[in-house]
Amino acid sequence: MAVYGRQRRAAKRRFKNALTYALTAGSLVLVAAAVGHYAGENASARNAPGTEWSDVLTTARSVVGKETVLRGTVENDPPMVQVVSFSPADAPSGRTDTVSAKGDLLFKSPLPAKADLRIQQVATLFDPPPVWKIEKAITTGVVLKQKRKKQRAARALEHYCLAEAIYHEARGEPTLGQLAVANVILNRVASDQYPNSVCGVVHQNKHVKLRCQFTYACNGRSRKPKQGSYWDKAQRVATQAMSGRRKILAVEGATHYHADYVNPGWGRTMKLVKKIGRHIFYKDPSITYGES
Repeated sequence: MAVYGRQRRAAKRRFKNALTYALTAGSLVLVAAAVGHYAGENASARNAPGTEWSDVLTTARSVVGKETVLRGTVENDPPMVQVVSFSPADAPSGRTDTVSAKGDLLFKSPLPAKADLRIQQVATLFDPPPVWKIEKAITTGVVLKQKRKKQRAARALEHYCLAEAIYHEARGEPTLGQLAVANVILNRVASDQYPNSVCGVVHQNKHVKLRCQFTYACNGRSRKPKQGSYWDKAQRVATQAMSGRRKILAVEGATHYHADYVNPGWGRTMKLVKKIGRHIFYKDPSITYGES
């Protein structure tokens, strides 16, 4: 009897152990299945194409559907489809696309922005101009740049000479008197009987003592102006005179002047024009003027 009882208890223990093992194995299988399902969904999401592939994976809207093409009566010999295409250069105003045909389907594609400019740029890259044209363009540009540089330098020198003459001849005069002196110098430049530059006029005969046209140029003193308000004003008046905006009509055509406290002999042969400030201006009847 005791033996039978021990056998029954051993059988119950084996049954409980088997049941425990079965439940544990089933739980492990369910957990593994859940993990595999979750991992599979994440892998699908990672491998899914982004929005940049939408144009490839979706049907192009520019293609006419087959049902549209086949709608209606089907003819044995359908008429030819007239195709109109526009090049970027010849495209009418407001048109931004081209129409082309392939078989029985029509396709409509937009033109790129500024297509003509892009085509020209690409054509230049693949078909550059000859070397001699490039060299000629470079040479022309260098020559033009040097010419403009010389013109600016010459203009600056002319301005300095005119301001220098105004400073030495009329720095104590009002603005009108200084402009009148500047106009006389410019009148001489325009005349055929004097040098054709401002510097040439104001420095004429400067190497002959007391025989120059303007006393300050040959009196032996320094011609360099002193920095200050007088020199600043002389430069401003020279700028106004050379611009042509401040011509003094009262001394139009005048080529000579002298201070009112002297009486040179040449004044009797000239025609008196006007007195402005301390200077008396004259016109030489024999003077002729060029085109400049």
